[in-house]
Amino acid sequence: MLNYFKCDDIPLWQIANGSHLFDIIPYFADLHDPETPKGEKSYVLNIDLHYFSGAALVCLRNYGERCPVCDYVDSLQQEGDCQNLYSLYKFRRRSLYNVVVLDSKSSEKKGIQIMNTLHWFMQRNLIALIRRNLSVTPELSSVSPSVKEVGEYLMRMEAFEKKKVPAPFYDEDKGYSIAFTKSGRGIQTKYTDHRFVKRAAPISKEILSQAFILYKLLCIPDFDEAYNFLYSMKDKR
Repeated sequence: MLNYFKCDDIPLWQIANGSHLFDIIPYFADLHDPETPKGEKSYVLNIDLHYFSGAALVCLRNYGERCPVCDYVDSLQQEGDCQNLYSLYKFRRRSLYNVVVLDSKSSEKKGIQIMNTLHWFMQRNLIALIRRNLSVTPELSSVSPSVKEVGEYLMRMEAFEKKKVPAPFYDEDKGYSIAFTKSGRGIQTKYTDHRFVKRAAPISKEILSQAFILYKLLCIPDFDEAYNFLYSMKDKR
């Protein structure tokens, strides 16, 4: 599967180098969201993908199922002398968001676009921003907490508005826009200067109604499809 999206006309945000400002648009999770229970508000889909030779495959372990690619990676890791090959098959985490880009009037008029980045570039930095804005707070359970854990963590902080820190930043009424700078290209790409910016107005109901249920945009293979992907890639070595 060269493209892990179901169709080619998904409005992906093509992020150029430079400074950017955007709003994350929350949505309500459906039955098969891997992180958020059905009917609860979410703002991000963190998804693990297997990459090899320009192709990508959604990892079945995202959905609690057995993944033949992961099985193969586990066997390589146990062998201990296949690090180069292991690194080729190892999954990489990406984060998807519904966003409205506020860089210009023309970008804002495009409505909702899909932001698709490495977890390292955006989601990791959003969690870091929360931690920096809150001084003495309960600890999050992990470096990469789930959407539900982030929401519960934010809502426990009674001093959010008093301290004027973003809580929760994806809330449609009281949330914050996000600013950052992109530079470089390829393996030299960097996302820096992440910060929260107070919104001028709440997100409109019209925009909220346009938000995608993010997992529905993806091609999710069954076991046989993932197995065939693995061995077709092995044959290309």
